[in-house]
Amino acid sequence: MRRYVIICMSIICVILLLTSCKNSKNVEGNNKQVSSVHIMSFIQNVEEHSDFTDQPKGFQVIANIKKTFDDNTQNVYIVCELTIDKPKKQMKNVYITSVFNTEINKYLLVDYPYISNRAGEAVTIFPNKYPKGMVVGRAFIAKKTVDDTDDLKDLFTNMKTKITWEDQSGKRHSEYIMLDKDEISLDKSVITYFQKSIKNNLKP
Repeated sequence: MRRYVIICMSIICVILLLTSCKNSKNVEGNNKQVSSVHIMSFIQNVEEHSDFTDQPKGFQVIANIKKTFDDNTQNVYIVCELTIDKPKKQMKNVYITSVFNTEINKYLLVDYPYISNRAGEAVTIFPNKYPKGMVVGRAFIAKKTVDDTDDLKDLFTNMKTKITWEDQSGKRHSEYIMLDKDEISLDKSVITYFQKSIKNNLKP
């Protein structure tokens, strides 16, 4: 499947258009400048919404969370990727904003644990031609020591998510979805890392 991938590390957005190996194209930077104030308004809108549904009927949303290590910075990153695919109809100008519980800060070095392509470009996906889906991701720096992992799975497998798009007539649609353990794949490497981080914290 050909996919759009948007990876956000810190405040840098890297947008990759994945096609076939022979026709790959990289686009770096932001096509649409969105201030931090506007980003926070999008986050607040998702956090304060009270009516969330399960999986939508017109497309699929799933998340994958895994651990990776950067040799240059010597940091461990927790990478979360949100995938929107299998649309039944064309979805134009798709934006997604997803927010973790703020208590996840006990595991991550981040003030606002969100993922969004609002600072980048919107994507159009199709049911019967490419691109058929998109991936939006962000890498968070993992803390080297933590006090416990009692709520680790709960915090990493609950994400308030808002998706907006336009249909072929230009009508705007919005859906608020609560992603949970059924839609979020949490790699065992994440759990293992933080469990070891407890042991590091206990060392004299």
